[in-house]
Amino acid sequence: MFWQLSGSAGVFDDGHVSAHLYYWLDKPIANDVLKQWAKGCDRRLVDPAVFNAVQPHYTAAPLFGEGCVDPFPDSRSGLIKKANAAVCLEVRQLAAESKQARAASHNTLDLNDDRVGGFSNILATLGDHDGGSGFNEPLLRAVASYVSKVGGKKLSSRKIG
Repeated sequence: MFWQLSGSAGVFDDGHVSAHLYYWLDKPIANDVLKQWAKGCDRRLVDPAVFNAVQPHYTAAPLFGEGCVDPFPDSRSGLIKKANAAVCLEVRQLAAESKQARAASHNTLDLNDDRVGGFSNILATLGDHDGGSGFNEPLLRAVASYVSKVGGKKLSSRKIG
């Protein structure tokens, strides 16, 4: 297991240390399955956002300016070797099934239906919340909705909203 203190570890609250733990799994598991698993965990312990394919996860040590002191100057990361090099994580395949069901439901949407169309209504489906449609598809639909309403000319001079 590899561990690394977060950039804010010990900076804002010396009674709280934030760390990232990295494990090598014994078999490949898809990001959507891991994200679903993480949603069932305490959010203070597991952040489901790191299982998004496009989620930046910064790992560089923080830089402390003049007058600021690194509370952990000697070591901010390390490797702990155990008898087993890999971890077995038992997860159900709920996320893959829900992703397929969500994709199937989008194929049946009537985009002329006011309940589904419109810039604001589409943005309301943005995210991983219950009833959410993820990020890529709602953003594309919202942009298409906006362009269809205001036209594509001189988009840069118009304000969205």
